[in-house]
Amino acid sequence: MTFLLPLVLVLWSPAAPGTDDPITAFRQAEEHFAADRPGLAEPLYRQALTATDNFTVRRSYERLMEMYIKSARPDRAIRISEPFRAWLKKVDDTATTAQLDVVCGERYVELALYDQAEAAFAAALDAKQPLPADYLLKAYRGRAEVASWRKLPTLPQRWKDLEENALAVRKVADKSNELSLRIVADRARAEAVNFRGDAKTALAVLEKLPALHDQLGDPLGRRDTQTLRAKILASAGRYAEADPLFREAIAIHRRERPKKHMIPGDIFVEWAASADAAGKRTEAGRVREQAAAEYQAIIAAAAKPTPPGEVLEIESPFAAFVKLQQLTQAARQFRKALDLAREAGERWSGDQIVDGRLSADRGMMEFISASYPLARDLLRKSLKELDAAQPQDLRATLLVLSNLAATEIALGDAAAAERLIARATQLYRTQNLPDDSVRAGCEYLGGGAAMMRGGYAEALTRFRGGLVICDRVGPATDPVRFNVLLHMALIHKEQGDLTATADRLEQAASVLVKFAEPGDLCGGLIAAVRADISLTQGKVAEAVAHVPEIEKACQANGVTGGFMVATARHTTAMNLLVHSDLAGAEKIWQEQAQQQRADKHVLLARSLNYLGMVSEFKGRDDDARKYFNEARTFQASRSRCPLVTQCLTLWRLAVLADKAGQYKEAKALAGEVFDIADKARLNTFGEAAARATFYAQFNHIFELLAHWHARDGEADGVLRVITRSRSRTLLDQILAAGVDPRERITGPGRDKLLANEVTARESISRLRAKAQFLSAEDPQAKQVVADLEKAQKDYAEAWKEIVAADPVTKALTDPTMTATNVTGLPRDPAYRKTAVLAYLVGRDESFAVLSPGPDQPSELFKLSVPQKLADSIGDVPTGQPTYVATRRGITIVPLGKQPDAPPTDAGPTQPLTGTIATRIVDSYLRQVTDEAFNPTRGIVIVERATKAPTQSTRSETLGDVALPPALRARLKAIQPDRVVLIPDGAFHKVPFECLVVSTPAGPKFGLDELPPLIYAPSPAILGAVTAREKPTGPASLLTVGDPAYGEAAAGGDRNVRRDSSAINFRGNLPLLPFSSVESKRVREAFPAELVTSLLGEQATEKAVVAGMADKRFIHIAAHGFADDRFGNLFAAIALTPPKGDVISSGDDGFLSLHEIHRLKLNRCDLTVLSACTTNVGPQRPLEAGVTLAGAFLCAGSRRVMASCWSVDDQATSELMATFFKLVQPGTGGQSYPDAMKAARQKIRNTPGWESPFFWAPFVFAGVPD
Repeated sequence: MTFLLPLVLVLWSPAAPGTDDPITAFRQAEEHFAADRPGLAEPLYRQALTATDNFTVRRSYERLMEMYIKSARPDRAIRISEPFRAWLKKVDDTATTAQLDVVCGERYVELALYDQAEAAFAAALDAKQPLPADYLLKAYRGRAEVASWRKLPTLPQRWKDLEENALAVRKVADKSNELSLRIVADRARAEAVNFRGDAKTALAVLEKLPALHDQLGDPLGRRDTQTLRAKILASAGRYAEADPLFREAIAIHRRERPKKHMIPGDIFVEWAASADAAGKRTEAGRVREQAAAEYQAIIAAAAKPTPPGEVLEIESPFAAFVKLQQLTQAARQFRKALDLAREAGERWSGDQIVDGRLSADRGMMEFISASYPLARDLLRKSLKELDAAQPQDLRATLLVLSNLAATEIALGDAAAAERLIARATQLYRTQNLPDDSVRAGCEYLGGGAAMMRGGYAEALTRFRGGLVICDRVGPATDPVRFNVLLHMALIHKEQGDLTATADRLEQAASVLVKFAEPGDLCGGLIAAVRADISLTQGKVAEAVAHVPEIEKACQANGVTGGFMVATARHTTAMNLLVHSDLAGAEKIWQEQAQQQRADKHVLLARSLNYLGMVSEFKGRDDDARKYFNEARTFQASRSRCPLVTQCLTLWRLAVLADKAGQYKEAKALAGEVFDIADKARLNTFGEAAARATFYAQFNHIFELLAHWHARDGEADGVLRVITRSRSRTLLDQILAAGVDPRERITGPGRDKLLANEVTARESISRLRAKAQFLSAEDPQAKQVVADLEKAQKDYAEAWKEIVAADPVTKALTDPTMTATNVTGLPRDPAYRKTAVLAYLVGRDESFAVLSPGPDQPSELFKLSVPQKLADSIGDVPTGQPTYVATRRGITIVPLGKQPDAPPTDAGPTQPLTGTIATRIVDSYLRQVTDEAFNPTRGIVIVERATKAPTQSTRSETLGDVALPPALRARLKAIQPDRVVLIPDGAFHKVPFECLVVSTPAGPKFGLDELPPLIYAPSPAILGAVTAREKPTGPASLLTVGDPAYGEAAAGGDRNVRRDSSAINFRGNLPLLPFSSVESKRVREAFPAELVTSLLGEQATEKAVVAGMADKRFIHIAAHGFADDRFGNLFAAIALTPPKGDVISSGDDGFLSLHEIHRLKLNRCDLTVLSACTTNVGPQRPLEAGVTLAGAFLCAGSRRVMASCWSVDDQATSELMATFFKLVQPGTGGQSYPDAMKAARQKIRNTPGWESPFFWAPFVFAGVPD
């Protein structure tokens, strides 16, 4: 029995349809079979099965099997095999039955039904009558292919089984001198050893076969052998040797079978793939075109009429179409593929056998061309037919499910897409299918559906899972990898992280070149995203430069709608807009909106927004309002609309309402932005930095709302804006206190993420420990620093991925946020005399809001700055300053000698802006941290024009700006017991106690003019921390002091770079003898039995972390440092370095910020970080600084005392001893704020310590009670 051999048919004269005669039906079926009309041939062959002669019945079964296989319907081939098998049993043909099992096994492999395939091959091999040699080797090859698909560990053995049986067949052939059988055996053996990785042996086996073919007079056999040799050579990286063999194979075929085109088409396909793999892209394209020409010749020949009775060699035009379609798709020639699909749909329309396949192919192509409704109809039709098929075609079903899910996403139905993805994923699980490109695609599409819902964190988790699968499967998944990386870039863009966007785009582009040719649709897609990013950055000319590439890709691939076309048109309109051609821009957006309304495309809202803004520019407010309202209505029903687009709509509607005098409506519209942005923020990807960057995109709307409230005298409204817009991501971390995100990761990327985190953490510990024993001049130091930075970067990336994958951090909510509790303090009598002073430092104006008490209205104070100073002050130099390792950390050498105070500036003022606030604060900090600071003298400032310290201002300038006289007068009038101070922007950097203010009696410090202060990052965080359960039980203490850093190197250079903080700590970090005294005096305030003391060699990281457990008070006197790289993730408290070569990640001598976050300090009432710069760190947009103090709050501590600059060892020792003596924990001493103020005053009154440098660096943050 033979299947799929070239056919020589006699075309009978057409007989009348509908005959009852089986023989006539058979003849009619043969005519349709020859004409490649399987749908018409099938019922006639089935009718012929009723014939009484065995020849007709056997031939009809064989034709049906062959027709189904040729028509890509393996499910029907298997179904017809059952009655065929029964008939063979009836006629006692066991030999053909075993061969039929082999053929069915191959069909089961096509269907991805691997268990059934295994059973079929096993049945064939176990048959009583031995299989013919060719079928025997097919069965063993089939078993190996099953193992390959399933990635079974038995795969090598199965190829070995094929090799051994091929050798056995070869022995039989040698014995019987059957040359043709010898060729069959050697080819099978060569295939087996090549798959086992031994190309050299495979080629040696095949080397002698061409001579055997010549001896047999078998040129076509020689053709096939040379093709096989060429494939093996190419796969072994020897393309130059493969090329002439491909050429010889084609030449043989054209000489021997000039009118046959299928096989040369197949050879050209193999040749093109080999050229591609060898990097010969141009040659591959040329060869691919030759393959297409061969297949097209078959289709064209079939369309010509054939005279009745003429004998023809028939090649299936449908099989040629399938191969041509696969070729164009693989070459990503989507326009050609779509044209083919449409042509095939016309040619074989209504053919029930091939209709499902055609619907699936055309549906995919229509999707690529952005004809989404038509694509959905075709794919649904195909899926319905696949669901009805028995047995189920898993491979085709999974592909259709994937393509249909992509179409549903494009049409905005995320729920429908997720159902399809879930079904596909379940099939992979229940059928135990191995990972492949479609499985990776499911993760990618799952991420796409999550994107539609604004679930960026969930989307990134799915995308990461897709990349893990791509890594496992290999280059076959490159198109999926490209799409994943591209959509990751889009998410980063939505979140406002343009740096990450650009990085992901570059990664996507590097993948694209591996599988795509110039002009590929995906190249245009990257160009479209780049144009979109450039527009976001306001770089219109740069965006316009990408338009030709986008348009070329769309035209080449038949794309007439969707994101790419819309981006090209939108960019063109933006270019017209910036060149003041409002009419031209408006026309494009009107055309876009008309088309997008018809398609219900998600980008309609963007077009409507820009039409609204053009109308505003033209003074047509009614038209603008109409467009914006249409956009708002559309977005209400489309969850996929970008958040920035939604907020833009609300912003402009709010502005129009305010302009029309509808102030209440305007504020309500702007207030909706909070709800949208905050909900989306909790679904953003990444750690706090990504959330902060995302949230900051909407700050101009937040500040506009604050301006309206201020204009209308609504102080509580401004306070509400502060509460809802400031330090929201730090709030997330505080609400997640005690949560370790590593414990909650799930999904395919879990093990890899955790392994990356552990590897990077251990590398950091090892390198940090090694660095401590190196001097900056050591030859190894440079490499160690480079390795350490790489390890820290790897860890930062791993930690960001872990936090983003944690389901807890994705579901955080703010329980303290209510309209009536905007201060963050509960309505409790204990806080009756506690005032809240909150700041909003904006881009254009700034405010202070004073809330005197729970039941009293808030009061608003606008902040202003002298016009002359605002016009002249520049940025403090950002070049590398000189840092000195001394005291308890790394301190900055002051900017310059303190000048005389200039005359008071009585000129005009202007609103304080965020930029001016930063410049004044940075200049003040450079001066006030000088040990010789004198409040009656001036402050050095940098002249904006020259960037040099050429001016000065009075020491009171910053204090008078931040604490204007009217505000201080109100504080004195209400006389609160304490003030919770909530800074904003640059004000987070400076303790207000050290601000100098003007008074009738001369300059005074805030320490004297203000009540005791407690600091909080935001009202919401104040509420969250206050809501924590108050620790009870004994006043237990952990105190740490005088870590054993080792002796400083004699004559060592004390000047160090901040980025070399880990180098030579044993030589650069001096001992802290007064920290030991401090620890002893702190212990005196506690019962001895409740104290854990770790001094000197005992103060290791491991011991300190262990000692923190269940302690109500934690006191650490040590060196501290900030590290702006990687978001301060590696800021640390330096403890006793490890000894010896055994270093663990939890005992490397540094208690780092990222490690502190994972501590569980929910029973801690107060943490005192008696070290340098523990309240210093980089500031994210709208956030307090990322600091060690913040990390302890996030770990669960209710209160933290931390420093804003480097501190003096002896003065700090005295300050902390005094503070704890006044507090008397457990016995009822002074309140923390009162004790802190009294301790400051005592230090200031000590001769030599009058400067704020000694008494002002520490701030007290947390619960005010």
